[in-house]
Amino acid sequence: TLVGLEAFESIARNVWVSSCVSFFAVVAGVAFGGLHGALLGLVFSEAVRCVLVVGVTRRVLARQGLAFLSSSGIKEAPLIWEFGLPLLLNSLLFAPVIWICQSIIARQPDGLTQLGLFDAAQKWMTVVILAPMAAATAIGPVLAGLSGASDIEGQKRVTLKLAMAQLVLTAIPAALVALAAPWAMRPFGEEFAAGAPVVVLTMVLAPIFVVRHLYWQALVAGGRAWASLLVSATWAALAVGCTWYWRHAGAEGLARAMLVAYGLGLAAAMIVGAWGWRGKGMAEASDILVRLLGWRGALFHGDTSVHDRWRFLRQRLPRTRGTGERVLEVGCGTGAFTMGIASRGYEAVGLSWDQRNQAVAERRAKIAGVKNVSFPICDVRELDQRPGRGSTGPCRSGRGCG
Repeated sequence: TLVGLEAFESIARNVWVSSCVSFFAVVAGVAFGGLHGALLGLVFSEAVRCVLVVGVTRRVLARQGLAFLSSSGIKEAPLIWEFGLPLLLNSLLFAPVIWICQSIIARQPDGLTQLGLFDAAQKWMTVVILAPMAAATAIGPVLAGLSGASDIEGQKRVTLKLAMAQLVLTAIPAALVALAAPWAMRPFGEEFAAGAPVVVLTMVLAPIFVVRHLYWQALVAGGRAWASLLVSATWAALAVGCTWYWRHAGAEGLARAMLVAYGLGLAAAMIVGAWGWRGKGMAEASDILVRLLGWRGALFHGDTSVHDRWRFLRQRLPRTRGTGERVLEVGCGTGAFTMGIASRGYEAVGLSWDQRNQAVAERRAKIAGVKNVSFPICDVRELDQRPGRGSTGPCRSGRGCG
């Protein structure tokens, strides 16, 4: 929700505060209670993080005029099916798969020691991917905006450029850690020096992990959340199967399994993404939703906060019949909100300088059967020169409202 509403400052502040609380809570727990104290510290820090997230989310939604909880009933069912359910299943998939893989290794001779080696190597991977994964927080809304505007080439171009940037940003520190692998493990204890090969494998995995996450975001932003679940399921099957196959290799076997699973998972995500970018994949998918659901199908973007914005607008725009009132939407994107305004009885005019977006909006309005709507090409700086008057609703986002 916070990412969808572009509350990046609030997200960064939350991460900083919760990280500080976690650090001091876990350190204090270890100092005073050993292992049990560390667990209590983790539980306490997670509880604080949840409280902070809920509090900030309430404040951000209130500033947008949106309710934290609402009873929308069956009207939200398509959104839940299209995004909520596959994303929930995605989130539920990761932890059990990692637990199963680690359990397989733990049951081998010297298994717990091998897990210790793998965990130490993972600590270095966390350091290496920290900056790229933090930057990835802002990527989703950008890709969702391009998807919502049916800008297939734009989303493809941005995804590829970001993939290269993320790859370089991760590969350089990963290579340095891999070269220093024997020394990188020594801070954990002399006996950890034997885990140098695990560090090398983990550093090879790091850039693959980051780029796979980017392509996963692109799939979700393009409205293909179920496809992203299929990619995640492929990763899960490969991770468990390869861990079982290499179980006798201990930590190194687990690292190999993760490398193969994430590598082939990235390949699957790239193939599905390329298939969606071919021709007019995203535009056609959105048009199909408009045919099935009417103009409301145009609200289905990768950025699910579009529904919250429409709810905000609907609450402030009472229905009218035959009064001839005109409403102008400045920066109408592909016309979802403009068609919604027309459905409430107004003469709706969606203004944009983007000829391609206006053509998409006109096509979708025709498919949905929305009559009292038009999409002239207009520079907002020349708005006062247009004949007629109406109430204007300038778009908050620079990339278009619908």
